[in-house]
Amino acid sequence: MIKITFKNIFLNFIIILFAFSPLLSYGQETINLDGTTLLPRAEIFTTPRSGNFIVGSTFETPIYINTNNNNINAINVKISFDSSKLSIVNPSGGKSIFGIWVEPPSYDNKKGQASLVGIIPGGIVTSSGLIATISFKAIAPGEATVTVTNYSSANLNDGLGSDVKLSFSGSQYSISPKAPEGVAISSDTHPLQDHWYNNSSPIFRWNSPEGITGYSALFDLNPSSIPPTTITTNTSQASYENIEDGVWYFHVRANVRGVWGNTSHFQVKVDTNKPAQFDPEINILKDEDGTKKYLISFLTTDPLSSIDRYEVGIIDQSAGNVASPVFIQTESPYLVPSTNSKSLRVMIRAFDTADNMQEAHVDLYPGINFVLIIKKYAPYLLGLMVLILLLELIIHYLFGHHVVDHMRKAYSIFKKISLKDEIKEEIIEKNIMSDQATTETGDVVPLPPYEDKENTLNK
Repeated sequence: MIKITFKNIFLNFIIILFAFSPLLSYGQETINLDGTTLLPRAEIFTTPRSGNFIVGSTFETPIYINTNNNNINAINVKISFDSSKLSIVNPSGGKSIFGIWVEPPSYDNKKGQASLVGIIPGGIVTSSGLIATISFKAIAPGEATVTVTNYSSANLNDGLGSDVKLSFSGSQYSISPKAPEGVAISSDTHPLQDHWYNNSSPIFRWNSPEGITGYSALFDLNPSSIPPTTITTNTSQASYENIEDGVWYFHVRANVRGVWGNTSHFQVKVDTNKPAQFDPEINILKDEDGTKKYLISFLTTDPLSSIDRYEVGIIDQSAGNVASPVFIQTESPYLVPSTNSKSLRVMIRAFDTADNMQEAHVDLYPGINFVLIIKKYAPYLLGLMVLILLLELIIHYLFGHHVVDHMRKAYSIFKKISLKDEIKEEIIEKNIMSDQATTETGDVVPLPPYEDKENTLNK
């Protein structure tokens, strides 16, 4: 009796199939089918597809899925990126279609890889479902790519977890060199930007970044000026001479490997003029004992940097002390200390905030009186009185005794005598000439009436 079993039936079917398969091959054409073409399709892509970013900046790359009307409930995304240009800051930020993370999002910045695995309860049909958003940081200039690799997969929400045929697209980013930060400016001559200086020749220095090509510098009165994109110097220092008073600004920007950096600014305050001239005022006070007190008031202005302080110094002129006094800082009014000196000079100095100084002084005589003056200058006064007395006596003698009148009469007589002698000489000379004429011609020439001229002179 032959025992029929399922195993025997299956073996007999296989034997018959192989026995007749050559005959069947002659009866019909062989058709080869690719099973993957029959699978449902979906697309995973990143955005933006391209972009320009600067080294040091952070940007986000969202990852989406287009299910092509298929209901998908499980996704495994593998990301590859250029680790020499990019690094991941946050592997998953913001919203996501994932309801459950099968594995926490992970990444490796050394290998340039990231992994996202999650499921969607109930599945999803979408043309742009957000899987996750990866935050990248640009770390070096150049071209960088972010791609979804072939190791990614998706499954249908059909109860069997059937595979989905995926297509991928990534992104291409251009990373530009970072603009250099503003250089750090300093000044040996004007170190504090909010301080006034009386030095009109500032000097500036600044640090030199690595890979420097050159600098563009500008010095003006505008606090927000930007130097032009033209290299004006290759050295990291600049100086200016004899600038006008006012608030100035030094601007400089660096060019590093052809990229212009941010502008740095440095403020300089210059005031070379003294405060305005001033005249101290003296107020004399008396205490209960009648002792005089001197109260000195003073005030001046400075149009640019304003007054900073006043200093007072006192010189005892009666002691012959001409050395510079010790100055102390004070305010107006200033009470002069009591002293036995006979003559004081109080010197007041006004300083502006740029340390320019204007000086004024006032002379005081706290110990002087008439008795001391007479004692000190008695010999000179006595001599002056004697001189005045002698002069008075001489004037009185000359005019009181008619000495001047007698001198005038004597001068008049002397003048007449001199004139008379001249007339006599003239007459004698004419007589001689007349005698000579009588001798030569024989005629008599009358002589001038000498007695008449003499009488006239006498009158």
